[in-house]
Amino acid sequence: MLAWVIGAIVPAAALCIAALLAEQATRERQRPGRWIWIAAMSLSILLPVMAPWLPVSASVRLPLLHLPLAGARPTLATFPFDALGPPLWLALSIATLLAVACGALLVQRRSRTWRRTRIGNQEVYIAREAGPAVFGLWQPRIVVPEWLERAAPQQRELAIAHEQSHLLARDPQLLACALVLVSIMPWNLPLWWQLRRLRRAIEVDCDQRVLRAGGDLVEYGETLIQLSQHQSRLAGLMAATSQPRSFLERRIHIMSSEISRWSRVSAALWICLAVGAVAVAAELTPSPATPTSPAVRPGAPNSTSATAAKVQAEIAAAREKEVKESAEDHEGDADSDDAEESANEAMHDADEQMAEAEEAMHDAEKQKAEAMAAKREAEAASAEARAKKQAAEAAAAH
Repeated sequence: MLAWVIGAIVPAAALCIAALLAEQATRERQRPGRWIWIAAMSLSILLPVMAPWLPVSASVRLPLLHLPLAGARPTLATFPFDALGPPLWLALSIATLLAVACGALLVQRRSRTWRRTRIGNQEVYIAREAGPAVFGLWQPRIVVPEWLERAAPQQRELAIAHEQSHLLARDPQLLACALVLVSIMPWNLPLWWQLRRLRRAIEVDCDQRVLRAGGDLVEYGETLIQLSQHQSRLAGLMAATSQPRSFLERRIHIMSSEISRWSRVSAALWICLAVGAVAVAAELTPSPATPTSPAVRPGAPNSTSATAAKVQAEIAAAREKEVKESAEDHEGDADSDDAEESANEAMHDADEQMAEAEEAMHDAEKQKAEAMAAKREAEAASAEARAKKQAAEAAAAH
């Protein structure tokens, strides 16, 4: 199972690169990018599951994970993942879902103390420690901080317009779906990074919608800067406007950039690179039937059978010795004839087992000798081919 887990993480990392490239293409044309990341998260889960139905043109199956190391101490590769992996997986998935549910319940509980009011035509909640943000799944609502009531009317309208855009685009439901995808494979670290990029793409797409609706770029940028100075305590549990300042600078740069003359060509190039990265991710998916031991080639010496034959011979010898000792112990008894007869039968059986074991060892040695002879013939043929090649090169030189 360890090989399968690694085989699921590696293509997810390749999909991260593909999504980054595709997102760059959408930014060149100022298109929504959040769907790229939700697609990357879905493929990160579907590719390992659909591996038996995917065409394989290259063998990239991490075979080193299956090579037994003689005398090696127990390590990560020898950990019993086949037995403990599924229960740990299930426990992590349940813990992730419980954490999400607890966060939603915490926000719902805090919302009971928030004051409900109307700002313009929008009904909002007023809180001290939260907002501007959208909370709730079935009926999402807007919460804004108390200080925003005292802010300039233009900033207040832009902040609420941003949250209204989240509601219209159903971003809370999209984030909920992404959290469910993460809970399916919570051990897949690239999946968590994709979730982080999805949250950022949601904010960038929302900025573009606000500006297309008629928002002033300068006023909107100043509003975002003002909001970044009042970080919400529950920002991690909701679709919040306030983000780290480093990402805020990136958002302002994206908003202020214009579509260049070569945006179509550039976007097409990024898309081609992204498709190539997706193809690489498909090639890196785990094998549907991962072997647990190296396969034995036909005609090659089977070391396992030779070892088994040797063990059988030792067992037969031990039984023969035990029978002899038992016969010697029963020589002075009155029923010595029966004991001797049973001892003879036992010795006969032991002799037959010894003969079978010797025959098996002989077959194993014969196979080994044939393999060595085949190897020598192959080496001789290779040497002859090299000699012919050198002779041909010498003749061509003259």
